[in-house]
Amino acid sequence: MILESWDLTLPDLPARSRCYPLEPIGVGTPLVEGLTGYLLRLAEAHAVSVGALTDELRPYAAAALPDSDGPKKDWACPYHLVLYSANGVEESAVRWVHALGVVTLRDDLKHLTLLAFEDFLCSLALFRRFRAWCPACYDEWRTSDSGV
Repeated sequence: MILESWDLTLPDLPARSRCYPLEPIGVGTPLVEGLTGYLLRLAEAHAVSVGALTDELRPYAAAALPDSDGPKKDWACPYHLVLYSANGVEESAVRWVHALGVVTLRDDLKHLTLLAFEDFLCSLALFRRFRAWCPACYDEWRTSDSGV
């Protein structure tokens, strides 16, 4: 009686990500989502708060760029990773893209920011310093039954 031989070589396993590699919405279109929107969807997909997810991302963000000759920033502190600037052209955007790329194994997240335009945009006037709402949306909310 002849017995079949077994192939005992281990199969190649794809790389595993720490977080779901969600597909970004609208890349290559004018309706592309921002990196902050991606972060919100990723937190929702994992059923955790954005704060809990950013706590998980903080070590990866700290490792994204080498420290400059300036004062050493403590990237364990949440105030150095300003969330609203994650969509922009500053160092914070580079750190967020890196951190999210490491945990999702996605290499296309820079398209959710304005990093492609960093040579053309001035970061000083890119974001508002105070919150603002669309006047039409605010008026609709105010006149609807959901308004208080």
